[in-house]
Amino acid sequence: METFAELFQNLGVPVACLIAVGAYVVYLGKIFREELAALRTELTSEREAHKDETTKMVEALNNNTIVMQQLVDKIGAE
Repeated sequence: METFAELFQNLGVPVACLIAVGAYVVYLGKIFREELAALRTELTSEREAHKDETTKMVEALNNNTIVMQQLVDKIGAE
């Protein structure tokens, strides 16, 4: 019985601290994964919005190019 008590006294506190630190690391990992998932969702929505904006900008640029070509053709015809 004394040997068990000595083992617990010698190893009990470090083992308890190790278990507590392990639980804390698992807790932090869970929080990190949740925040990462939220950031990925936000990034995906921003990426889609940027894609739409870029598509509209390309369409406007193409329209302007067509108008510029028409103006050049009219000026050159005169």
